[in-house]
Amino acid sequence: MPAATGLIFAQFVALILGVAAVVWGFAMLYTVIYPGPSGEWTALAILAAYVVNIPAGSISLTIGVGVKRGNVLLRKICITVAVVALCLPVIVHIVYRGLQRW
Repeated sequence: MPAATGLIFAQFVALILGVAAVVWGFAMLYTVIYPGPSGEWTALAILAAYVVNIPAGSISLTIGVGVKRGNVLLRKICITVAVVALCLPVIVHIVYRGLQRW
């Protein structure tokens, strides 16, 4: 039974990491949509989204898929959050390119 507790803790840590990456990704999306008065540093938001979200989403997805004996509900939530975290940098990049054409 103690092994299952450690696995659930690993899932919980991966979930916290994934949620933090999702929050960061949405913050970068907000930065791209509303760049501020100059807007010259907006392209760095794309890099920041990739640098944070890809590793955090990959770790969260690896733990979510790899831990089979943990909590099933926590596993599904962890996988979903990881997929959203991995998709956000691409969405930020698409929005940035779309706003440049206006």
